[in-house]
Amino acid sequence: MVVHVQAQVELATASVTAVEILARFARTRGTPLDAEELLTAQEQAGLVPRLTSHVLDAALGARSRWSAGAPGLRVGVNLSKVDLMDEDLVDVVARAMERHGVPAGALELEVDERSVAGDLVRAAEVLDGFRRVGAAIALDGFDAERSSLGPLNLLPLDTLKIVGPPTGGSAREARSRAAARPVIAAARSLGLRVVAVGVDDPATERYLRDIGCHAVQRRTIDDAMTVEELSASERAPYDGADRSTETTRWAETRDTAPDDTSTTTTEPASIRSG
Repeated sequence: MVVHVQAQVELATASVTAVEILARFARTRGTPLDAEELLTAQEQAGLVPRLTSHVLDAALGARSRWSAGAPGLRVGVNLSKVDLMDEDLVDVVARAMERHGVPAGALELEVDERSVAGDLVRAAEVLDGFRRVGAAIALDGFDAERSSLGPLNLLPLDTLKIVGPPTGGSAREARSRAAARPVIAAARSLGLRVVAVGVDDPATERYLRDIGCHAVQRRTIDDAMTVEELSASERAPYDGADRSTETTRWAETRDTAPDDTSTTTTEPASIRSG
C-alpha cells in the first residue's frame, strides 16, 4: 500500500491548509483490482479496521512531521460505512492522535453522504464520539443538485465537501453551478467550511470564490514529501495546466499493509481509504 496526499487550496489566499490522505493498492501479477472490488474484498475479509488503523497512522505520522512547517495543517482520512459500525474506532482514533501528538482539530474524518443517509440519528451519535476525542468531521460527496440539506442540521459537522460544479456553457451546466450557491450559503450559515472537490479550471474557482466557497480540492495527486514542497506546488496562481495524471508517491507503507502481498507494481489501483 502506498499513501498519497491531495491538497485543499484556500480560494482567498491560494494557500494549502488541508490535505486528504489517499490509499493506493497494487499487485505484481495480472490486472490491478478495481477500487470498488478491492474495497469489497477487504470488507468481506474483515480487513477494513486494520486498513483504517494503518492509514490513520500514516496520516498522523505525516502530520507530526509537517507540524513545524505548518502547525495549522489539517489531514483528512476517509471512513467507510463499515468503519462507522466499528465500536472500537473512536478509541483507535484517540490513541492514534495521542501517539503522534496531534492536536485537536488537526485530524478530519471524512464520511460520504451515502454512508450516513440511512440512519442520521445513529450517524450523529457515532460522529459525535469522534469529535469528543478531538477529530473534526467532514461530509463528503454532497451533490448540490440532488442532496438533501437535512444532514447539515443533524450531523456534528465541521466541513462540507461538495461535488465541484461543471464548467460547460449549456443550460443544464449553468443550473448545476447555480445550485451550488444556496448550498454554500446554508453551510456557511451553520458555521461550516465548504470545499469543492474535483475543480480544475480557473473560471470555476473564481465562481466558487465569489459565491462563498472556502477552498477547492483539485484532481491532482501531489508528490509532496514535505508540506513545504506541497505548498510550493499549489500556492502559485492556477495556470490551467492539466495535472490530473500526476501520481508520484508521497509515502510508502508496504510493510504492514492490510492485504499484505509484499508486492510492487507500476500499475496501481487507486482508492480512497474507506
